[in-house]
Amino acid sequence: MQTIFLNQAKQAGFSTEVQTFENREKTKGRNIIVKIPGESKQNVILLGAHYDSVKMGPGINDNASGVALLLDLMTQLSTKKIQPKNTIYLAFWDSEEVGIAGSQAYVEKLTAEQLKSIKAYINLDMIGTKEPEILIADGDKSSVDEMEKMLKERGMQEQDYKPLLDGLRSLPSHAGDLALEKTLKEFFKAKNLKIKEDVSTLTASDTAPFLGKVPVTAVILFNEQMKGDELEFAPCYHKACDTIEQVDPKSMQLAGDAVTHLLTVLDKQ
Repeated sequence: MQTIFLNQAKQAGFSTEVQTFENREKTKGRNIIVKIPGESKQNVILLGAHYDSVKMGPGINDNASGVALLLDLMTQLSTKKIQPKNTIYLAFWDSEEVGIAGSQAYVEKLTAEQLKSIKAYINLDMIGTKEPEILIADGDKSSVDEMEKMLKERGMQEQDYKPLLDGLRSLPSHAGDLALEKTLKEFFKAKNLKIKEDVSTLTASDTAPFLGKVPVTAVILFNEQMKGDELEFAPCYHKACDTIEQVDPKSMQLAGDAVTHLLTVLDKQ
């Protein structure tokens, strides 16, 4: 898989950075960063998708779907010979399924100047889900108030949910988060699609290490289902049946259009 990323970047004429690290299982991981120069070398838009999967499944929706979009974006930027205003980094993260180790290792090595240059981090995860619910990263944490209202209506005692909600409200945030949230909401609403604002998911994927450090958003397509006592984020989530049959090309196209819209808006700022 890593060879595919490096070879495609080489053929496209883009430079790469390979970062090695050790995850909590004491195995070596490798992040691959593809660098696409823009008119501005100081402003970087970072897009990321993890390429590892859980041991019990092939991980086609989670998250070969996100990886495929990054590879397609690399191809588009190469073949169309269009130089973006902002420099674009495409990050292929390793070890997301092992404590979000890859993106964490990357962030830990960034200098203050490098962090400041990142104008947005856009995370791509599970974007091929069939009949999806559009999950929007909640920049202002308004969804926590909605969650509290729902739990009260269900008769839960405050002491049972207050620690969870307090934890969500205390998550680090960046002043630029809300603008990214607004851009994605406007895009999906213009297509008459139902969206769900969520903040808890930000802690469970490669957005987590970036919270509060750079503006963060994510394109995640869910279809939550109860399987016995377990809540699946999407059909066949973390299971052997997470195969190509679980991926909807229309969902992939929607996610790609959303990313293109984000990049277009960010290039105009």
